[in-house]
Amino acid sequence: SKQVLGEDDFGYTIAAYHLSPGWPQTSYTDLMRPKIFITTGTHGYESIPPLACYLTFRDMLTRWKDDPLLEALKYNADYIIIPVVNPSGFDDYTRKNRNGVDINRNFPEGWSQGTPEANTYGGPEPFSEPESNYIKQVFDENPDIAACYDFHNFAGTPTTTEFIWIPTGQGRLVQHMVSNLITSLTRKWRKEYVWFPPEPYFAGYTSDIRNGTIQEYAKSLGIKYSAVFEVGGQWWVDPSSVPFDATHRTTMVEAWANWLLINLRELSRNQ
Repeated sequence: SKQVLGEDDFGYTIAAYHLSPGWPQTSYTDLMRPKIFITTGTHGYESIPPLACYLTFRDMLTRWKDDPLLEALKYNADYIIIPVVNPSGFDDYTRKNRNGVDINRNFPEGWSQGTPEANTYGGPEPFSEPESNYIKQVFDENPDIAACYDFHNFAGTPTTTEFIWIPTGQGRLVQHMVSNLITSLTRKWRKEYVWFPPEPYFAGYTSDIRNGTIQEYAKSLGIKYSAVFEVGGQWWVDPSSVPFDATHRTTMVEAWANWLLINLRELSRNQ
């Protein structure tokens, strides 16, 4: 179902999409599945996350009968997705919104204003922008959110070696989950792609997070699982790679879908 949250300052509609499988009648009213909140398009010039998110959920909804992992994703979690947080920046192909504010620095936890000229300008105050207030609205209306991931991409340069970067302020547990993702995908991709670097190379890394972000706000609300999830704009270690080629599309979706599966496994233990 589609929930229209409202408009930004420039007349763009911002909506959240709710995906929830049916639930049989039980004797208990407090049974629940993990609820995962996903945001993409927070930085307008990062066009990979909306596409990768769309492709993942399209496959989940249309190919689940042929793939048990897609079936697990479809039937074992509730999802809330804002596919384009920053539509004015998306239209203008800019990091910040049309007011010049970095939406992912406009949240109160550790907020820093910075200067209007900076790419990370946090706005005149926390929640100064409609876009960040709509995200707050989703949190307020869904206090049972168990995990929150803000999907981004980084451009990289010819010297960039990593493809996955997941910064988080949640500490050891989430970083351990990230390590599991990176090690398993590194093994998989090394078997599948002749250009893939040999050991001891790993396809990504995890780190701490800057303040004022969506994930830090989620953490402040007591949500145990949150991070910024980032994939590369292309595979720089592949000499023939270009953005959005077949390998890039496949691996960005594999990274995202497998990250959701790892979270589903972890969250299911705690429901």
